[in-house]
Amino acid sequence: MRQTIEATEVSISDAGEPLTIAFGTIDPVDGVTHSPILMKDDEARGTKSIYLKFNDQCNSCNGSALNSVVLTKDVLSIHFAPSARLRVGKVDRPSDGVLSDLVVRFSVSPERFIELQTALRELLRGGCGLSAGS
Repeated sequence: MRQTIEATEVSISDAGEPLTIAFGTIDPVDGVTHSPILMKDDEARGTKSIYLKFNDQCNSCNGSALNSVVLTKDVLSIHFAPSARLRVGKVDRPSDGVLSDLVVRFSVSPERFIELQTALRELLRGGCGLSAGS
């Protein structure tokens, strides 16, 4: 199942911290409703060095479950392997649907996009054989 979200926040970890890219959908009434987060563990190698969490720590996978990652100026698309077993839904409200594709729409300045692209390339490099295609 494909899930598309509109991220209102995009954050990249500061230098010296573990590389983390986070997207957030913040609703004025409900608070955070979606939160895909990609992280790199510098102590792990290969596919285990990449960790993706979608809305809940129990709804996560490592790099071996990512079939493709594509970044364009306003969309991040992730296609998952069946082994990912991630669930569609919202923060604190997962559903029974299995997530096959996550599409995150966002809006950032051209400068911020370059930072995002650079961070994603670094996160994927040496992790799962994927690149931040655009």
